[in-house]
Amino acid sequence: MENRKNSLLEILLNVSDFLILKNYNFALIGGLAYSVIFEPRATYDLDFIIEVEDFDKFLKDLKSNSDFIFVHDKPMIFENGEIERVVHKNNTVVDFLIADDEYKRNILRRKRELIVNQKKLFIITVEDLIILKLLSSRNIDVVDVKNLLKLKDLDNDYIDYWIDKLRLTKPEIE
Repeated sequence: MENRKNSLLEILLNVSDFLILKNYNFALIGGLAYSVIFEPRATYDLDFIIEVEDFDKFLKDLKSNSDFIFVHDKPMIFENGEIERVVHKNNTVVDFLIADDEYKRNILRRKRELIVNQKKLFIITVEDLIILKLLSSRNIDVVDVKNLLKLKDLDNDYIDYWIDKLRLTKPEIE
C-alpha cells in the first residue's frame, strides 16, 4: 500500500507543477503549510490560495487534469471567501481559496518560493498564515495561531495592521 505521506507530497508537487504550467498565481496554505512552517501535523488534504481572473477557464483547466476525478462546478461560499473543491484520483481533497479581495491578493504578493525534490512550490508567509487562520476562526486554527505567534522574527506590525483592518481578534499567548 502506498505511503499516504509520500502520496500527499507527490500530489502537492504535481498540483503545483500543473498550476505553474497553467500560469496561475498561487500558494500553499492550510494544515500542510502549518506543518512546513512550524511543526508537522496530521492533514489529509491540500489547500491553496489562487488568483483566478476567469473562473470558467479555471474550471476548464481543472477538468482537463486527469489527476482530478471530481471538480465542483460552483465554489463553496463562506463568509470570508470562496473555495473551489476538487478530488484527486487517490481521493485526496484539494481546496482552492479564491483570492477575491485586497488581503487575499496581498498574500500572493508576499508568498515565498521553496524547492522540494527539485520542484518549485510557493507557500504562504507565516504572518499571512496567522491572519488567514484568524479569518477561519475554527478551534484548531486558533490553537495554530497561538503556536505561530510564539515564533521569533515575526512582522508584528504587518500582523497588527491586517488584524485591525479585517476587524479580527488576536488571541492571547499563554
